[in-house]
Amino acid sequence: MLRDEIIYVKLSERVMDEVHPRIIYDMYGFPDELYRIEYKAKGAPELAHLTKDLIKRGVKIDNSWGYDHGTWSVLCRMYPDADISVYQLSVDNSASAKTHFQIGQEISALREKGILVLGSGNVVHNLTKINWAMEGHCQ
Repeated sequence: MLRDEIIYVKLSERVMDEVHPRIIYDMYGFPDELYRIEYKAKGAPELAHLTKDLIKRGVKIDNSWGYDHGTWSVLCRMYPDADISVYQLSVDNSASAKTHFQIGQEISALREKGILVLGSGNVVHNLTKINWAMEGHCQ
């Protein structure tokens, strides 16, 4: 059974612990309606601090951003009433695959607490680096 907190992975090694994060419209060239969407899910400071403590790599608290479009654009469809707690964990996009795997291992304890870990941001937005000719890709 999943609890209602979500970690959202984007870029760099930082976690936000805001109680009421703002929404960031960090995308360009879309219809105006998209920039009027509001997603007011409450934050999860205690889980943000737990996550920070689980990761051995020195994650910093950083509330300079907010829920970016990689967060709210997905969650507003999954949880339209914003009746969940959300916090974002940013991972270092220059770190090795081995480092990212280790971070995944370190935060796997969150799953045992029923916390949904949802990865996106640079993890899925880097479409320019995909080899579309590679065998086994989606069609």
